[in-house]
Amino acid sequence: MESRTHGAFVSVSNYSKAYRGRTKILCCKMTYEESVATEAVDGFAKPAKVKRLHVRTPLVLNEKMSSILGEEVLLKLENTQPSGSFKIRGIGYMCAKAKQAGARRFVSSSGGNAGAAVAHAGKMLGVETVVCVPTTTPAFMRKKLESLGADVVVEGSEWKHADRLAKELSADPLSIYVPPFDHEDIWEGGSSIVQEVYEDLGGRPPAAIGLSVGGGGLLLSVCRGLEKVGWQNTSVLAAETEGKANRLALPVDQAYSIRMIPASERVPGMSRRGFFGCDIEKGGIS
Repeated sequence: MESRTHGAFVSVSNYSKAYRGRTKILCCKMTYEESVATEAVDGFAKPAKVKRLHVRTPLVLNEKMSSILGEEVLLKLENTQPSGSFKIRGIGYMCAKAKQAGARRFVSSSGGNAGAAVAHAGKMLGVETVVCVPTTTPAFMRKKLESLGADVVVEGSEWKHADRLAKELSADPLSIYVPPFDHEDIWEGGSSIVQEVYEDLGGRPPAAIGLSVGGGGLLLSVCRGLEKVGWQNTSVLAAETEGKANRLALPVDQAYSIRMIPASERVPGMSRRGFFGCDIEKGGIS
């Protein structure tokens, strides 16, 4: 029978300043490792091993938040990743796997954390990197991407325009398109977050894991990690902004259930009919 960390709440967070001096470090071991790739990556052969470009991040107990909520609150500080966010876990895994399988150029379309992760991966792996961004991308972000060695191409006034160009540029046989969140390898690499939490807590599952939702990459990564370590009973609290981006909250509010789809059942393009690896069905929230 598994033991439970009573009331513990783990937040996958990029924050670092708000509660500086009020946290207790539980784990701060920074390591680079290798993992075994399980499948081939888009158009390339399966490599034997994949170099990990992320580091193991600290899991901290925040005493102030724990006091306010009356429960133990732990924070997973992903802001300490070399690219500045959790994105390097999944994107780094995808890029390293693609390089070892023969890819010689990475092409992405994000002027945010995903683009920074691709640029960092390209620098670490010595692979040419192109990041297509819309005109709305701040100048400081373009400079950051260029400082990492990426070739920044400005295209259109919206992300969809930059993304269209990125897909066209990746049509070259030795290039690979690296999406911001929608890919099996990104979810696989990102699942390492849960593995680290599992090890830090000695296998004791927390009551819940909180995270933010944008495209769904982090959510799917955490769900995959929970399945791997046998924490299927751990709740996941997903928060997102209101407005056009609330693609997850809308179906939940309308009493749809969201079911994780096993990799064996997925088909190309499935993410466009559901929620990136999830199947959305009418009839209640599971």
